[in-house]
Amino acid sequence: MKKKILLSLFLLVSIAGYSQKVTGTFSLPESEKFLDLKWDWSKAIIDKKLTEKEWATVVGEKTWEEAKHEALLLIAREMNEKLANSRIMIVSPENDTKTACTLYITPLEYEKKGKNVSQYILVDNKTGEQIGMCETYGIGGKIGSVGNLLGDGYEEAVRRIAGVLRKYNKIRK
Repeated sequence: MKKKILLSLFLLVSIAGYSQKVTGTFSLPESEKFLDLKWDWSKAIIDKKLTEKEWATVVGEKTWEEAKHEALLLIAREMNEKLANSRIMIVSPENDTKTACTLYITPLEYEKKGKNVSQYILVDNKTGEQIGMCETYGIGGKIGSVGNLLGDGYEEAVRRIAGVLRKYNKIRK
């Protein structure tokens, strides 16, 4: 019992002590208000051992693709709610609007319950140059479908990355 309490306390302190790391700037060009949002799972380690391709085999390719799509729509919607009073609007992943910049969500570590550590990389679409990078985490959920847990994992992280975007881009009145 004492070991479980100590382990729980250690995990809580570890999560609380994790600070987001921001490099570069998250400033969009002044005339630009639309921001594209995309996944990049190329660096992900899932459940401490699997690549995205291996994970898709475990949960089913179609299930995984649908989960990622639904989660990206949810993330875009949540970010737009958090950015409502700013000059930025996340373009729906289903829309082909041309944007000056893309925000890539790059999971580094992902657990099946949705807990994750991810980088949010802002890229200039014309030059391919990285403008800024923020690394943060999401806690995840307890029970649900693959898509539900994926969305739960990014719910808290959305609040953090929206805060970074608001900080670097003036609020429109």
